[in-house]
Amino acid sequence: MSAHPYQNVAIVGAFNSRQARVLEGHTSQSIALEAALGAIKETGLAVDEIDGVFGRPGDEVGYALGLNMFTNGSAGGFGIPAVIEAANAIAAGAVETALVVFGSAGLYTAESRRRPGRGPATNGSRHTACTRRWSSP
Repeated sequence: MSAHPYQNVAIVGAFNSRQARVLEGHTSQSIALEAALGAIKETGLAVDEIDGVFGRPGDEVGYALGLNMFTNGSAGGFGIPAVIEAANAIAAGAVETALVVFGSAGLYTAESRRRPGRGPATNGSRHTACTRRWSSP
């Protein structure tokens, strides 16, 4: 029986940025970058070890980190689809270490724009994870 394609793929760190209804002075990019830097610090990886950035706004975060050459995920997906896309890229050998990012600012800030049946409006987020090819001992 062949091994699962994700056998050597692992999430090695995650980070949540500060969250609030309003984060003055922040943009989706600044929130995603803050989370990316937190995840990188948590994992102990060097920024130049990252060769893939997935999620939204992945390309902006990659450039802000100073990555010269990196694979960028398709269509700016986020959440589980971005994690799966990163895992697929690692399993296929396209990247060795992927950063999965997401950040959003300014969504549903006015009470009048709140969707019925939903919780309070939010203006900040979120989360970032580093995934990496894993060699078991």
